[in-house]
Amino acid sequence: MLRFNILPPEEKEIIAIMQRTRIAAVWGATFFLLAVFGVFLLLPPYFVLSFQKDEYLRNLSLTKESPLIKRISNVQQSIALLQKSASDLTKISESANSASSLIAETVGRLPKGIILHAASFSFVGGRVSLQGVAETREALIGLETLMKDNARIKNVSVPLSSLVSERNAQFKIDAVLKK
Repeated sequence: MLRFNILPPEEKEIIAIMQRTRIAAVWGATFFLLAVFGVFLLLPPYFVLSFQKDEYLRNLSLTKESPLIKRISNVQQSIALLQKSASDLTKISESANSASSLIAETVGRLPKGIILHAASFSFVGGRVSLQGVAETREALIGLETLMKDNARIKNVSVPLSSLVSERNAQFKIDAVLKK
């Protein structure tokens, strides 16, 4: 089948322009409708989420200001303070137990000729002091050696004035416990 177009060239050009215009209008309308449809689909969730966000932030600020949360915070601080105090008491108790057992051990193994008058413990620095009378210098040196040989004692000091007397020397021995 043969087709002949007998329209003049100006008319042919007008028809081609009209076809292109129709195609552009159809595609333009399609994209416009898709954009409008997309906006209508996306706007409701956007508004819902923005209102939920505002409500969440409002609830969060009310929660932070509530007296219950303040009381919970105070309770948490009190618990932390009690835990610290318990830890400190445990350390003090361990030091006291160590010192008392050291004093009891030393008293149980005193060399002959040593008479103790006082034993004390200081929490500051972990110092143990023994005071008394040594019948002989050798007995006092034996007590010093006994304390120096103890693994829980870091340092033992005996004043030279205690070692000067041959007999019935009053002494004060200071020892520092290991930590």
